[in-house]
Amino acid sequence: MSISNCQQAIAHGIAMVPEDRKKDGIVPVMAVGKNITLAALNQFTGAMSSLDDAAEQHCIQQSIQRLKIKTSSPELAIGRLSGGNQQKAILARCLLLNPRILILDEPTRGIDIGRSMKFIN
Repeated sequence: MSISNCQQAIAHGIAMVPEDRKKDGIVPVMAVGKNITLAALNQFTGAMSSLDDAAEQHCIQQSIQRLKIKTSSPELAIGRLSGGNQQKAILARCLLLNPRILILDEPTRGIDIGRSMKFIN
């Protein structure tokens, strides 16, 4: 198997939480919710390739609740969240893909020790 980009990895059932979340994991000025659904937008595509906004918003709310992402709103820029909550959002994005293989590359890098333990658990 040869994988040279993210789309190919996703097609093979592989997702990854990158080591450097700021450089490789988030789009800082984009909303928390949009960062979560970014890799799975095809799951929310309806007739004529239109986006099913209600389904996407429902999925965003479920992800935020399930992973206990602390944000005042899914519309808040993800760059304004704490490092731990940014990591949870990246993990939520990966989990939406239902990967067969999930790679966690230094998933607690840049997070304080207390939050690191919660993230690991």
